[in-house]
Amino acid sequence: MTFKIRKHFARNGKVDEQDVRQIKRSLNWLGYYTPYEKTGMTDVPDAQVFDALKSFQKDNALPVTGTLKPGDETHQALQKTISQTVKMKGDE
Repeated sequence: MTFKIRKHFARNGKVDEQDVRQIKRSLNWLGYYTPYEKTGMTDVPDAQVFDALKSFQKDNALPVTGTLKPGDETHQALQKTISQTVKMKGDE
């Protein structure tokens, strides 16, 4: 599983729909995000995805901003955590 985003992800900004899905999928896979039961995984940046991102940041001793930029420390930590989890689970 690869984690890549194209644009800045923030609550009050214009976000890329594919980035939203990628972030939700990744945070869901790591146990931080649960999509709404009725709608499933959407490309809408709901409040839960920002809360999940903040929880990930807190758990990984990162600044708790709820934002994500390509290549920033949160992005790098997500990539690293996903890679480690893939190795542990033996999935891809």
